[in-house]
Amino acid sequence: MELSLEDLMNIEITSVSKTAEKLSDAAAAVYVITSDDIRRSGYRTLPDVLKLAPGLQVAHIDANRWAISSRGFNYEFADKLLVLIDGRSVYTKLFSGVYWNEQNINLDDVERIEIIRGPGATLWGANAVNGVINVITKESQDTQGGHVSVSSGNEIRNVGVIRYGGTLGKENNYRVYGRYYRQDHSVLADGASIGDDWDVLQAGFRIDWNSWQNNTVTVQGDVYGGNAGAFFTLPIFEPPYSQLLETDSKLSGGNVLARWTHSRSEASGIELQAYFDRTKRHHEVAGEDRNTFDLDFQVRHKLHERLEVIGGLGYQITADTQDSSSLIWFDSKSRTDNLLSAFLQGSIALIDEKLNMTVGSKFEHNDYTGFEYQPSIRMFWRPGSTHSLWASVSRAVHTPSRWNTDVTSVWAVTPAGTPFNPGPLPLVLTSIGNKDLRSEELTAYELGYRVRPRQDLSLDVATFYNNYEGLGTVELGSPFLDLATSAFMVMPAIRVNGVDGKSYGGEWIVNWWPHSEIRLEAAYSLLLWRLDDPAVTLDEENPEHQVWFRIDADASKSLRLGMLVRYIDDLPAYGVDNVVALDTRLGWAFNDSWELEVAGQNLLEPTHLEFPTPTSSKTSLVERRIHVALTKSF
Repeated sequence: MELSLEDLMNIEITSVSKTAEKLSDAAAAVYVITSDDIRRSGYRTLPDVLKLAPGLQVAHIDANRWAISSRGFNYEFADKLLVLIDGRSVYTKLFSGVYWNEQNINLDDVERIEIIRGPGATLWGANAVNGVINVITKESQDTQGGHVSVSSGNEIRNVGVIRYGGTLGKENNYRVYGRYYRQDHSVLADGASIGDDWDVLQAGFRIDWNSWQNNTVTVQGDVYGGNAGAFFTLPIFEPPYSQLLETDSKLSGGNVLARWTHSRSEASGIELQAYFDRTKRHHEVAGEDRNTFDLDFQVRHKLHERLEVIGGLGYQITADTQDSSSLIWFDSKSRTDNLLSAFLQGSIALIDEKLNMTVGSKFEHNDYTGFEYQPSIRMFWRPGSTHSLWASVSRAVHTPSRWNTDVTSVWAVTPAGTPFNPGPLPLVLTSIGNKDLRSEELTAYELGYRVRPRQDLSLDVATFYNNYEGLGTVELGSPFLDLATSAFMVMPAIRVNGVDGKSYGGEWIVNWWPHSEIRLEAAYSLLLWRLDDPAVTLDEENPEHQVWFRIDADASKSLRLGMLVRYIDDLPAYGVDNVVALDTRLGWAFNDSWELEVAGQNLLEPTHLEFPTPTSSKTSLVERRIHVALTKSF
């Protein structure tokens, strides 16, 4: 609330062009969640914070799993949304999605979250198809001193954060932190409890050296470990042919990142970044150990007063070891994949401060489909001081992952003599990977408009038309006898590039400051589909309409209120009704160092269903949550 509407529109972002630019000048559908937004929300997890972003689909699956995507294709293993934390990709190469219950970052250290709705592949590469989420943490000089926070409630059982920042010489700073999070289990639709409780402990550090002239060095890292309860409806090979399994996923891992930046001027400089990431995840059905090393170099230079160029090279190697079982097995226990990349982008000022064009492309070589290119062209036009137009045409690809090509898994066992299986033997529905899969392709057309008719009012409109080719689906083969036992028939379901389609819609966001201490935000999102295969139900698996309404108000210098109301349309394919959810937070800063908050989520009803559990016939409900938090800064 200390920032005016103009200040917010002038926030510098980096995710759209990999160079600093004003939010209002970005030729993309971009939204920024600030550190103040996070504090006022009362949320305690990164996925919950993303509810603040219009245009994202954020749905709870159970106590520790979420389905998060942008502009469709939402499910637990959504694979068309790239997520980064300080430039480090956090999606797993196993299926190109995100394990959200491993991202236990300290939200107090987040500077901002930049969210691009639409493709960002020209700069960020394959799998940045429908959006990019870039979490940027604060420099250590902005987190000096001590910070302790504790939270507890009916569902969020315990959250504890301790952080301390100090100096190393005159201009060098550091911070260290530890965070513990414990979430209670959820309940099923029949009222029974389920073992999906979640606890994770994470610790980390960051050091920023600024002592060299025009040079900065950052080194940071994290380690974590914990348990995430899970439940699966597993096929078995004897009556009743399925059982509910409750188990714990053992989570652990760590990362270290180093970045060197040299700035020759405001428009020219070089950057070198490297990181190593290790993850381990195991439960009774499957498990994975993965090591990833990534190296990126980029350079930007102003070739002419009207032309700025940025380019870079990258190399990534990831090696994994997979556990197999009688239900999931891989062609090889271990695999190593290499990714080579380069990008080049130029920004041309056709008319100073009026008309700008950005052209570029990403070039990659991966071990699944070989060479890929992902170009884009963006135009930005400011006909007046208070309004602007932008347009873009982009190509993005989603490359196959090991889960698509190397894995065979048993989905279900159907008894004999049923409508689906009228034969005399039980039928085993088995998913089979396809090494001949090609990339899914997107050509996206976007058009946006921003206007600020008054100092206290703004409108941001982004529309899109997406043309998809070769979307992944499954194709049923001919049943055959299981020769090992002669007791079952096997129905193969082979992954193929079987569907083309189109989606279109947009997002409308209005911000209004009716008073210097009151901010109102309203947003609406529309998503429509046209698919060439009527059997594919993407239009029924993603909400057609979403509505957000948000209020931030300062009742006094010490009393702050935040409220978010969301409407999410129904999901007919899953039998999920529309949802209206209310989240609130009241904070009382009773002096400069102490703050007390009371926050609640899903306050309108005791339980509701947001998204089905893809691994089980049982469905978890989202419960009403209330917690109290106390924070001390010193």
